[in-house]
Amino acid sequence: MENFELRVQLEGQKYLVRQFDQLVAGERERHEREKLALVDRLTDARYRIGSLEQRLLQLGAPQNAIADTRSHTERVRDTESPGGQVSGTS
Repeated sequence: MENFELRVQLEGQKYLVRQFDQLVAGERERHEREKLALVDRLTDARYRIGSLEQRLLQLGAPQNAIADTRSHTERVRDTESPGGQVSGTS
C-alpha cells in the first residue's frame, strides 16, 4: 500500500512539472514575440526618421533645421547600448 501511495505522489509531481514546463515555454514564446514586435517598431521608426530627413534635404530646408535633426538622431543613437537596447531599459 505504501508503494502505491509513493507512485501516486510521484506521478502527481511529474504532472505538475509538465504543467510548469508548458507554462514556462508559453511565456518564452510570448516574450520572444513581444521582443520581435518591438524590434520591428524600432526599425520602422528609424526608417521613417531617415525618410523624413531625406525629404527635408530635398525640400531645401534651412541647414540649421537639418543639423538639429541630425544631432537629435545622433543623441538617440548614442543612448543605445551595443546590444541594441536603449540605456536604462531592460
